[in-house]
Amino acid sequence: LLAISASTALIFIHHFFEASNIPRWLLQVTISHATAMSAFALFYGAVAPNYVATLDQIYLLGFVPVPFIFSAYLWFAWRKKDPFLRYFIVAWSGPAVCVAVRMAHGYGLLPYHILIENSTLIGLAFEALVSSLAIGHRVRLLAQARDRAETAAASALVMADTDPLTGLLNRRAFLRKILDRPSHWTLLLLDVDHFKRVNDSLGHAGGDDAIISIAAVLRSNAPEGAFVARMGGEEFAICCHSMNNAALDPD
Repeated sequence: LLAISASTALIFIHHFFEASNIPRWLLQVTISHATAMSAFALFYGAVAPNYVATLDQIYLLGFVPVPFIFSAYLWFAWRKKDPFLRYFIVAWSGPAVCVAVRMAHGYGLLPYHILIENSTLIGLAFEALVSSLAIGHRVRLLAQARDRAETAAASALVMADTDPLTGLLNRRAFLRKILDRPSHWTLLLLDVDHFKRVNDSLGHAGGDDAIISIAAVLRSNAPEGAFVARMGGEEFAICCHSMNNAALDPD
């Protein structure tokens, strides 16, 4: 169970950091070693207590690469300035110390103690607590990034569909909307006569003011639910469900 826990921890570590910060070869090494550790642990459990001394030595050797794999992730995460590195160091310091203590005991460097026997539970409980906080923080960051992306996409869509001068629909958005409407809708096309005289007498700034004023009149007098658009220049269009004589005030 300890070997399988270590194997799953190795897989978890790879997904803990940003994928772009970790080289592909390290992922392959991680998966290969995690698979080998788990397979040997199952084999050890199946044949025990036969050859237990030899199998136990091989089992201990399987943990030797684990600190080096951890260190490799720390190195690449530090080089790439991964934002989750500090959470990783804090969370996995407990299990790392426990693995080192268990290995030292297995090789006879430390005497037996009940805390050594239970160090795995202590280390994994500590790791689970800190990792849960780190994962919660990461989910929060992802949710914020998603919300910003959705807001930016909505703003971009509005800008793409809106005439920047008048705030009305532009030609593309207007055509897209009316093509989806039933045929009984009414379409009105409006053109301001002799508008060149306005530009000649008041200048283009005055012409823009006139266009804005016309757009405001059309918007305020259009029937409810109508689409009002500036098709270009001094040309406007209105599409609505029905149109009676009082729908638009000709004055």
